[in-house]
Amino acid sequence: MINNVQPLISVIIPVYGVEKYISQCLESVINQTYKNIEVIVINDGTKDNSASIAKEYSKQDFRVKVYDFENSGLSAARNRGVSLAKGDYIAFLDSDDYVAPNMYEELINNALKTDADIVKCGYSEFIEDKIVNIRSFDVNAVIRNSKNGEKLAQMSQDSVLYIVVWNAIYKRNIALKVIYPEGYVNEDEYASPVYFFSARVLSIIREPLYFYRQNLDGLMRLEIPNKRPLDAMVCLALLHEYMCENGLTNSSLCTDLRTRIAKCVYNLIKTKKFRVVIELKFFKFMLRNLKFDRKIKLIYFYLRKMVKIIK
Repeated sequence: MINNVQPLISVIIPVYGVEKYISQCLESVINQTYKNIEVIVINDGTKDNSASIAKEYSKQDFRVKVYDFENSGLSAARNRGVSLAKGDYIAFLDSDDYVAPNMYEELINNALKTDADIVKCGYSEFIEDKIVNIRSFDVNAVIRNSKNGEKLAQMSQDSVLYIVVWNAIYKRNIALKVIYPEGYVNEDEYASPVYFFSARVLSIIREPLYFYRQNLDGLMRLEIPNKRPLDAMVCLALLHEYMCENGLTNSSLCTDLRTRIAKCVYNLIKTKKFRVVIELKFFKFMLRNLKFDRKIKLIYFYLRKMVKIIK
């Protein structure tokens, strides 16, 4: 507690096309053992009954607030949610997922005990009502960042547990530092490392308290990433730019990012589904940051006219 007052947690839930799941999601939040919560539902222009269902909940529980917008995507919805949030801590919840009844109590108690800027927990993956995979941290831990932010920023690349943003709470001042790149998927690839870079202390709870639905019909989780293969590269490039602007140009993180950016385009060329047009300076960038065998193959792709280079 801070001055005997419970901190407010703002839970941001973007909603689009989840009428089958939104009730379970909202029920899991409003029935939390920790009660000082505001639930910010961002209606991202959904065409089904998701928003209507959420508005029924808002009539029953004053903590649920629904805001209507035109469809702009997940990143824009999260940005809008953060701008509307009044909480001391911010959390994100995908609208086809749900959380354990004690998740936010466990996270906030840990945050107050450790003075952590970010508290993360494990999560379970499920299909329908069956748990198919559990992703847990090895141990509970409290980790202090390096002075220049590199330690946690580099750690953010270690596991999907670090990259996803919804298995956590963030202090308000940390959440406000991140603007999700709008118009792209793979936005967590940018956001999580920036959160970590900005934090002083990260606390980890081993227990899986978040439940992630492997939604076989989920457009965002299956179809869009396949149709937009360069989005990951763009988000990594934005992250690289951010880290360089903040003094980490020569860090191992930025070295790794340059390699990953080059590999994204290399793998796209390798699929042979597209003829890729790239600038000469980026072709040279790829040659500098790919391993030797991939450099040779990239030159081979160019000679086979699978790559067009422009100046």
